[in-house]
Formats: sequence, structure tokens, C-alpha cells
Amino acid sequence: MKILITALISVILLTNIVSAVCVDYYFNPQCSHCQQIAPFIVQVKAFFTDVKWTDHNVVEEQMSVGTPTAVINKQITLVGSADIPRWLPCELQEMSTPNCVTYSADEKNRPTESWFVR
Repeated sequence: MKILITALISVILLTNIVSAVCVDYYFNPQCSHCQQIAPFIVQVKAFFTDVKWTDHNVVEEQMSVGTPTAVINKQITLVGSADIPRWLPCELQEMSTPNCVTYSADEKNRPTESWFVR
């Protein structure tokens, strides 16, 4: 019985590890677009607490990656200060969700103070 319970717990833990959502976020502290969406990134991290976030400062890590860039589960790549706020929350909670959290923008497609709208 003990072995069965241990095996069941192991399967549950491994399933959770495999199904975890991971986001690699690439930024440059001097990039104006990165600075523009920095408050959004803070809010989205607080909103999606089950997501494993890895921030990459491309200057410190000496990477040649366009910034800002968000890569979800090494499959979905979002680039730029417009596409990341627009699509990242939807991708994280699956695009098919009708009440997808998205961002609000003004007439020039700039994010407004209220990032999340339903």
C-alpha cells in the first residue's frame, strides 16, 4: 500500500512539473520598449502565479536577442511592446477562453494605465 501511494504521488508531481507553463522573458534595461511594458510584466507575473518566469537581461548575459521578447514553453514567441501585452495573457490562459485578459490601448496603440481589461 505504501509503495502504491508513493508511486501515485510521484506521478502527480511529475505531471505537474511537465505541465508547468514557463516563460523566458528577454529584456534590455536601456530599451525604451522594455521600460514601457515593465509595469505590465510585473502585473502579469503577479496575476499568473503558477507560471515559472525566467528573466534574461540580454546585456548582462551577452545575448543577441531582440527585446522585449517573451517565449512561452519554448514554443510561442512574442516580440515587442505591443504584441507582448496584447497576447501574453491570452496565451497563458489559453486563447480559447472567451473572457481572456488583455490590455487596453489608446488610439495610437499605446498601453494605457489600466493594463488588464475583460
